[in-house]
Amino acid sequence: MPPTTDSRRHRSFHRDPHGSGANPLNAYGKDGINSTGVGAFFNVTDFGQMYTFHVILLPLAIVVLVIAHVLLVRRHGVVPPYPAKARRAEPATPPPQAAAGQGGAP
Repeated sequence: MPPTTDSRRHRSFHRDPHGSGANPLNAYGKDGINSTGVGAFFNVTDFGQMYTFHVILLPLAIVVLVIAHVLLVRRHGVVPPYPAKARRAEPATPPPQAAAGQGGAP
């Protein structure tokens, strides 16, 4: 008997748990976002909202962070360098002198 081509068996594996037939990854993402309570503010499965979030809100947030950083640096200044560590006093050794007859300046 040839193998059956029951398409229902294969489709059920790829169908999301909510039964919409869409990509299951966005449904799982929606469940994760809703579990944190953020789902009350936006819908992960709405392409328009996610597009707006990624194209407008994220760059806007980066610009705000950069402006805040520049203002804080101007207000407080750049951090001064760490103080130099105190070196141990090494005994001063005189430079080596050439022995007589080995050349060098007279």
